[in-house]
Amino acid sequence: WGSTRFIGDACSTTIPPQSPSVFRLYNPSVKHHLYTTDVNEVNVLRASGGWNYEGSAYWVKSVAGCAANESVYRFYSERLKVHLYTMDENEKAILQTYPADAWRYEGVGFCSSRTAQANTRPVYRFYSDLLGSHLFTVDENEKSELMKSPDTWRYEGVAYYAY
Repeated sequence: WGSTRFIGDACSTTIPPQSPSVFRLYNPSVKHHLYTTDVNEVNVLRASGGWNYEGSAYWVKSVAGCAANESVYRFYSERLKVHLYTMDENEKAILQTYPADAWRYEGVGFCSSRTAQANTRPVYRFYSDLLGSHLFTVDENEKSELMKSPDTWRYEGVAYYAY
């Protein structure tokens, strides 16, 4: 799915002021996606030669203006070489019980809404046992294609809502 092109900018025509963009990158060697609002992280990964830049996936709320229930937590697995993003407090608590090389808590990656708001769209979460990673998308076409491959991608529902 790393070669799938999508237009994240089509999520909404009304973007809140000061909203960071969530950039999506793909590493074909490990077959994993990365999502980040950090432009420096994007540039470093692109310069490394291992990551393909797929563009702006969607916009989220600024961490500076984030309410407690709007945090999207970011974890990293050294074992799997993959990041995981969740708003679920229970999932966060469980992941924090694992050794740091299994799942290391990296903090609040960005902020979003748990429910649909004006000018937001759902961010769908999929998991692949085969690849050992999650994929997040707002693109309805990509969602439809992933749903056609239940042996590879298991639909886990709406992760959060983004602009």
